[in-house]
Amino acid sequence: MVRRPPAGGRLSSLVVALAVILEGSLYSAIAPLLPRLTRAYPFTELTAGVLVSGYSGGVVVGALTCVPLLSCARPRYVAAGAMGSLAVSTAAFAITDSPTTLIGARLWQGLSAGVVWTACVFWLLGAASAHNRGAALGRAMSYSVVGTVLGPLLGTAAIRFPVALLYSVIAVAGLAIGVGMLIPSSETRQRLPGGAVIDQPREARKFALLGAWVIALTGVVAGVNNVTSPLMLAHLGASDLAIGLVFMGGALVMVVVGTPVGSAVDRRGARHPLSAGLTWLALLLVIVGLCTNPYLGSLAVVGLSSALTLTYVPGASIMTRAGEISGWSLQFAIALSAVLWSGGETLGAVAGGYGMQSFGFLWVGAAVGLFALGTAAVALVLRSSAPEAYGYRQCAR
Repeated sequence: MVRRPPAGGRLSSLVVALAVILEGSLYSAIAPLLPRLTRAYPFTELTAGVLVSGYSGGVVVGALTCVPLLSCARPRYVAAGAMGSLAVSTAAFAITDSPTTLIGARLWQGLSAGVVWTACVFWLLGAASAHNRGAALGRAMSYSVVGTVLGPLLGTAAIRFPVALLYSVIAVAGLAIGVGMLIPSSETRQRLPGGAVIDQPREARKFALLGAWVIALTGVVAGVNNVTSPLMLAHLGASDLAIGLVFMGGALVMVVVGTPVGSAVDRRGARHPLSAGLTWLALLLVIVGLCTNPYLGSLAVVGLSSALTLTYVPGASIMTRAGEISGWSLQFAIALSAVLWSGGETLGAVAGGYGMQSFGFLWVGAAVGLFALGTAAVALVLRSSAPEAYGYRQCAR
C-alpha cells in the first residue's frame, strides 16, 4: 500500500511546486513583452539584450548567494524570504517608468529567483530519502519546465492587459506562496547513509565532476536548441503557431518523463540512463541537422526534450550525491547546478546562433553531438568501488 504524505508534507510540496513554477514563468514571460517594451522605452538592441539576460545573470548570483544562507537557516525560511523579494521585485517591474529601473527590477527578479530555485531544490532533496533524490530532481525539473511554458502565456496576457495589473497580481501570488512556506510541516532532513564510502572523497570527486560536466553540456544543448531549432523549422516551412506547438509538446514531454526518469535512476543507478540519454541526444542533434521535412524535424525537436531530461536528471543525481561525499555541501552542489545550466544555456544560445550563421545547423549539431558521445563513452567506462553511494549504478544484491 502506498503511504500518503502527511498534510504538512503535501502543503510543503505544493508551495515548493508553485514557487518553482512562478520563478520559471517570470524568466520566460519577457519574450512576448519585448516588442511592446521596446516601443514604450528608448531601447537599443543592446539594452534589450541586457534586459533579457539580466534575469539569468541574477540567477547565477542568487544561487551562489543562497549557499551561505542555507548553512545558517532552514530552507523554508530562505525560500520564503526569497519569494517575498521576488514579489517586491515583480511589483517594482510593474510600476517602473524608466529603462534603467526596468533592467534593475529584472536583475533583482533573477537574483531572487536564483535563491528560490536553490532553496526549493535543497528543500525537496532534504525531505527525500538519500535513495529517492533522482525522483525529487525530476519533479523539480518538471516544475521548472511548467513555469517556462506558462511564462510566454503570461507575457501574451500582459500584451492584452496592462503590464502593471498582471505583474501586480503575480506579486501578490508570490507573497501568498511565501506565507505558505512558513506553515510548519512534519518533514525532516534526510542524510546520506554513513559507512566506509565516506572515506573515498577522491574517488567521489571524479563522479561529481562528471555530473557537473553533464549539467553544463545539457545546458549548452538546450541553448543551441532554443535558438537554432525554431529557425530550422521556419526554414522548412513551419508556421509560427506550429513552431510554438512543437516547443510546447517538448515541454510537455519533459514534464511527463521527469519523475519516472528520476525514479529509474534511484532504483537502477544513473549509469545506463545517462549513457542512453547522451547517445540519444547526439543522434537527434544530427537528425535535426539533416532534416528536410518539417514533420520529421518537429518530432526530432520534441525528442530532444526527452533526451535532455534523460541526461540532466542522472547527471544532477550523480553530482549531488558524489559531491556531498567528496566534501561539497548539498546547497553548494545545487547552486552549482543552476550556475552550470544557466552558463551552458547562454553559451549554447550564442554559439548556436553564430554557428548556424557561419556553418549551418548540421555542423553545430554534429559538434555538440560529438561532445555528448564522448561523455557517454566516459560514463560507460568509469568504474567505482562504491557505486551505490554515488547513485551511479545499482549495487549488486
